[in-house]
Amino acid sequence: MNTSRAFAVVAAVVALGVLAGTAWAVDHPKGDHELTVMTRNLYLGSDLTPIFSATSQPALFAAAGAAYAQSQANDFPARAQAIADEIAAAEPDLVGLQEAMLFRTDVPPDGPASRARTT
Repeated sequence: MNTSRAFAVVAAVVALGVLAGTAWAVDHPKGDHELTVMTRNLYLGSDLTPIFSATSQPALFAAAGAAYAQSQANDFPARAQAIADEIAAAEPDLVGLQEAMLFRTDVPPDGPASRARTT
């Protein structure tokens, strides 16, 4: 993560904390409520190391294909539903998500000629 992106993330977290604290003071002036926080790592579901350590184009394609297949086999929609159910049951005041990403594929793979649209 580059420095400006890391700064933006930290600034957003601090701003959310300030806003949550301000709203909380208005709702509960006595301050007799504990703030509950939940955090979950969404994890891609695959090790990307082989992709970055590939020494040839065929090895790169094979590693990327294997990583994609492994992440698909981890059934993220089912895991996401379980996480959503857990959050709904716990009713935390704040939820932090790590490794939250959106992936798109480009079919046919034509590089910059068209944007990847399949989520």
